[in-house]
Amino acid sequence: MSDDCKKYLRVPTKEIFVRVARKFGVSVLIGLVPEEDQVMQKRLKNIRKELERKARARKQGQQESDDEEDIDSQFSMARKPQT
Repeated sequence: MSDDCKKYLRVPTKEIFVRVARKFGVSVLIGLVPEEDQVMQKRLKNIRKELERKARARKQGQQESDDEEDIDSQFSMARKPQT
């Protein structure tokens, strides 16, 4: 692909690569791209980093929500019976 096409189609190809990377893994994609294409190798490495960041953020968010539920359950006050 020429450099002009690569620049023009950068966003659509990234979306496709992200979908394929989620399904098969980034390491498979990196193995399929020729080593001479340094730009594409760099883009795939950046996609890998983005997916790892999202996974870490999602995991951390789940842990925080679990912690909040634990705190709420520890300090919940029972209702007083109505008389």
